[in-house]
Amino acid sequence: KIGDIVTFTCNASGDGVNQVSSYEFRYRDDQNAYQTIGLSSQNNNMSLGITVDQPGSYQVQCRACSATTCTDWGQI
Repeated sequence: KIGDIVTFTCNASGDGVNQVSSYEFRYRDDQNAYQTIGLSSQNNNMSLGITVDQPGSYQVQCRACSATTCTDWGQI
């Protein structure tokens, strides 16, 4: 419902997990383009809370980044 905060977690795994330096999240609602939010982390899980500010469906994606590159966006 409007005003609720919904939390999403991005979790990196595999061979390159030790090289992850940050995570980026992006989200959109039914009627708007993606909004990207970059967050720094030194571990393999990073969470982001999004406040529901209008009714409708939301799509959330994340990706893990090293100092030089990021993975493809993945749907959460």
